Amino acid sequence: MKQRILTAIIAIPIVFIVLYIGGIIAFAATAFISTIGYLEYKKLLENNGISVAKYAVIIAGIFILFLAYSEYSSYLLGTTVLGFFICIGSYVFNYKTGRLNDIVYTYIGFIYVYISFAYLLLILLKLEAGLYWTVLTFALVWLNDTGAYLVGRKFGKYKLSIIISPNKTIEGAIGGIITTIFTAYFFNQFIYHYMDNLMIIPFAIIVAILGIIGDLWESLLKREAGVKDSGDFFPGHGGVLDRMDSVLFVAPFIYAFVVKFIS
Repeated sequence: MKQRILTAIIAIPIVFIVLYIGGIIAFAATAFISTIGYLEYKKLLENNGISVAKYAVIIAGIFILFLAYSEYSSYLLGTTVLGFFICIGSYVFNYKTGRLNDIVYTYIGFIYVYISFAYLLLILLKLEAGLYWTVLTFALVWLNDTGAYLVGRKFGKYKLSIIISPNKTIEGAIGGIITTIFTAYFFNQFIYHYMDNLMIIPFAIIVAILGIIGDLWESLLKREAGVKDSGDFFPGHGGVLDRMDSVLFVAPFIYAFVVKFIS
C-alpha cells in the first residue's frame, strides 16, 4: 500500500505537468509510455507462445503519434492501413514460425496501443479545450472503475465474466455506469458546459461500457499469459496497460464524439 501511495504521489503531478505543457513534451511522453505499453503487450503474448513484431511496429507507432502531434493529424485514420502492411512486411521478412495469425496479433497490438494513444494525443492537442477533455477522459474512466469496485464489493452477486475476471459483477458494472453518469454531469454542470444534459446519459453509458470492455480485454491478455500484471512500470500499480487499459478503449470514442457533436 505504501508503494502504491508513493507512486501515485510522484506520478500524478508529473502527468498533470505534461498535460499542461502539451506540445512536443506531450508527444515525447506519449511515445515513451505507449512504447512501454506495446512491449508489455508483446511480452504478454509471448508468454502464450505468440510472436509479434517489435521494431517495425514501434517505428510505425511513433510515426503515427507524430502525425497526431503535427499539422497532418487528419491523415491519422488512413495510416491504419499502412500499419497493416508494415505488420505483414515485418512478418514475411522474419518468417520463422509459420503462424499467419501472428500478423493478426501484431496488428491488434498496433491498433490497441499506438492508434489508441494517438487519439488520446489528439484529444489533448487538437480539440478546443483539449486539456479539459483529456482530464475528463481520465476522470470518467477511473471513477467508473472506482464505482464498479465499491458497488461490486458491497452488493455484487452476479458475475459479469466469470472466466476472464471472476471478481467483476453485473451489479458493479451498473454501479460504474451510474458513477460515470454523475461524473459527466458534474463536469458538465460545474466546470465546462459542453452539452445538453440529456446527451450526458448516452454519452456516459457508452464511455462506461467501453471502459469495462477495455478492462476485460486486458484481463483476458493477462489470464492467457498467466500473469497478474502486464508489467511493473508503476510500482504497486502494475504496468502501463494495467493503468491505461480502459482509457485506450474510451479515447477514440471521446475524440469522435467531440468532433461530431461539440466542435
